[in-house]
Amino acid sequence: MLHGESLGKARYQEYLHGPFWRARKVRYLRENGVERCEARSCGSPGPLQVHHESYARLFGAELDRDLEALCGRCHMEAGGY
Repeated sequence: MLHGESLGKARYQEYLHGPFWRARKVRYLRENGVERCEARSCGSPGPLQVHHESYARLFGAELDRDLEALCGRCHMEAGGY
């Protein structure tokens, strides 16, 4: 891993544990009425985690289409943190 990639990953981890991402997750679930895992073959009622389907926009620039709600098992299968 290159030094810059390591710094980027550390910054991303910090973002995922910060107040803005916590609020963004709640807003995504509430505004989209998500109550079940959005993985095609699952539909579990949760608990739900919000996953970045796309990393094109991060650090507060995410669009709803960049995100999906997944149960913990599906999130791990998708490579989530």
